[in-house]
Amino acid sequence: MTWRTAAEFHRPPVPGRILGASVVFAALALLAEYEPATRAAVLAAWGFDVAVLLGLPPSVLTGAGPKSQATDPGQAIAGGSQGKASLKQQQTGG
Repeated sequence: MTWRTAAEFHRPPVPGRILGASVVFAALALLAEYEPATRAAVLAAWGFDVAVLLGLPPSVLTGAGPKSQATDPGQAIAGGSQGKASLKQQQTGG
């Protein structure tokens, strides 16, 4: 995840993205400690790994549409020059 973001956007990923992935895998590790749920937790962890390797976006996995028009994960937060222009167009109705 870090390598892909650094290669594509030439900067490290947003901290929330790393934290979110860490929480998911920590929860799966905790779930795997419960004997009846071990197989499901391991399969889910492998499924997430394969999805990342195949480059599937989260919207494919959840069925949800994109939340933002931004292609750069940091653009929605920092707002680039395009983000400010879009905001100005929305405010003026153009």
